[in-house]
Amino acid sequence: MRTYARISLGKDSFGRDCVVNRRTKQMLDAAETELGAPLTIVQGSYRAGSGAAASAATHDGGGVVDIRTWDLPTRGLNVTDVVRALREAGFAAWYRTKAQGFDPHIHAVAIGDKQLHPSAAAQVEQYRRGLNGLANYGRDDGPQVKIRTWEQTQTPEVSLHFMRNAWERDRRRKTGLHPIQTRRVQRALGFALRTGRWGRPTRARFGDGGPTEATLRALGRGKFRVVD
Repeated sequence: MRTYARISLGKDSFGRDCVVNRRTKQMLDAAETELGAPLTIVQGSYRAGSGAAASAATHDGGGVVDIRTWDLPTRGLNVTDVVRALREAGFAAWYRTKAQGFDPHIHAVAIGDKQLHPSAAAQVEQYRRGLNGLANYGRDDGPQVKIRTWEQTQTPEVSLHFMRNAWERDRRRKTGLHPIQTRRVQRALGFALRTGRWGRPTRARFGDGGPTEATLRALGRGKFRVVD
């Protein structure tokens, strides 16, 4: 399969054909798998100058999408988790707000895409520098993850810190703080149900003490890497 073959995702919010390349689609699929819910793309790539004015030509090349946010709660999602999942899949992603002059949405640029428009490539450089990808060169206020390309993400990383937080909160019957991390372990272990919750099958793998670096490494067996 050609990495940069173009794929239609249907119509975007402007009624236009929403097109991305195969690599970008794989990255979106990975983020959706992490989240356990689909995302709605409101603007795709290859707009060739016909994208929204606020996009500043970033959508003219490949590797760039905008994602709808107003309906995320209906899917059991929140903006922070979606941005984190996109970043972990290899996107430079930010939540764009009304205060910044946008209709709220998430803007995502595929790091390492060979068909990025120069303005999108410049946003990736800002992301690497801890900035917001806008003309004001503001500070990046999104969730911090290790910056990697899609190709570098093929061995998932599981955060021991986030897993411990999720386990402690779930133990007290509170909503898991980082269900994405739990779901990643469940998927790696081949669980049929990947809820992100610490149910009986998940707990049986760890015992009463919860996840430790040693138990996670033993469970992963190369299927994921354990990080602090």
